[in-house]
Amino acid sequence: MTELPDMLQGGEQARLFPVLADSSKEGRALSVLLACIANIDGLGETLLGTVGQRLGIRSRVTAYTEVVLKETPEGVSGRPDGLILVESGRRTVWSALVEAKVRRSQLDAGQIETYLKLARANGINAVVTISNDFAAVPNHHPIHISRIPKGVELFHWSWTSILTHSKVLLSADDIDDTEQRFLLGELVRFLDHQSTGVMRFDRMDASWKDMVTSVVAGARLFKSSDIVVDAVANWHQECRDLALKLAEQVNTNVGIRLPRAHRTDPRRRIADEVESLCRNSRLEVEFDVPDAAAPIKVEADLPTRSIQVSMSLKAPGDRKSVRARTNWLIRQLAKSDPKDLHIKAVWPGRRIPSQESLQVVRENPDALGAAGNRQAPQTFEVRLVRDAGARFAGAKTFIDELEASVLRFYAEVGQRLKKWQPAAPKMVTEEPPPAELGREAESSPLS
Repeated sequence: MTELPDMLQGGEQARLFPVLADSSKEGRALSVLLACIANIDGLGETLLGTVGQRLGIRSRVTAYTEVVLKETPEGVSGRPDGLILVESGRRTVWSALVEAKVRRSQLDAGQIETYLKLARANGINAVVTISNDFAAVPNHHPIHISRIPKGVELFHWSWTSILTHSKVLLSADDIDDTEQRFLLGELVRFLDHQSTGVMRFDRMDASWKDMVTSVVAGARLFKSSDIVVDAVANWHQECRDLALKLAEQVNTNVGIRLPRAHRTDPRRRIADEVESLCRNSRLEVEFDVPDAAAPIKVEADLPTRSIQVSMSLKAPGDRKSVRARTNWLIRQLAKSDPKDLHIKAVWPGRRIPSQESLQVVRENPDALGAAGNRQAPQTFEVRLVRDAGARFAGAKTFIDELEASVLRFYAEVGQRLKKWQPAAPKMVTEEPPPAELGREAESSPLS
């Protein structure tokens, strides 16, 4: 029998094939996941890396389920679903209690607060929750916890993020060990099956339709309104799910661009974006795709019921005319379906930007510039504008339109654009390089 770690009075090492009742879907899913984290090196490194734990050569990950902790503060009772330990030699360097929910089961603030207290009492570093809720980054918890004890951190993983990380690892061939690749493939198959209870974010709250309808009719939105706060919270969940969906398509991790203040303070992020929604009647987000020419900006404009997806590129500095700079861009989009795609040119000074459809610009590269204008655009913006109409106000159809628009934009535009880079500088001297001088000297007669 494996010796239990010091903080445990009881528990079972996480098993790939847990002996649990059929009704215990949460326990079964968590046991399989924790066993894979402990036994698949790449998965453990990836997931634990998201909570700040870098695994070294001597690191060893172990995991337990059905844990009973030794220290229980007076008035506190609870039994966490699992425990993760990161050890180096005989020393535990990091530990975390784990609480998991599947399907539409909701995390409970009171239960999380209890586990934070238990972690503190037992010298455990963190609490990690897992559910079908989404978070932009692991330290942006979907449940507001009023007080987190000193010395304990709180993190969250969505089941979909775990599944996406696993798929990316599997497709990237980053795991050479045959047995570990097999296990990872089985984990993906397990989490991908609907019976496991892993769910994507697929609909806004029921209040979404009423809010959109009122904005279209000219009504103002107020920061104190619950439906506005709910809309922003839903938007954050959808943005994270959309980043994961895009990551699966491009086979690499896709991030959400956040200001520093929002990365460290999720409550401020919500407050700022609630204020922005009330002021502009628009929801916005930017995605970072590794090696893409520019971030992908996504906007949902309530008054026009439109979804807009765009990328901005600096115009090539080695081309001077409007036509030459425009041709540089449209050549990259030669195979793109022009439906709903537009090109905006941003000019020097205070001149108003000009915009035309991709089809018009293809037919006339001078269409973006006024006759006789000698200036060339500084920046181009390629924009997809999707008029969603009545589907924009639907709780589910809005999500369908949004995801289809972003994925189409990346397929037609994002993966094809390349940013301009200046050519290497030319030598100013016309003298032959040293090697040529050497050859001339060798061929000359001796004096």
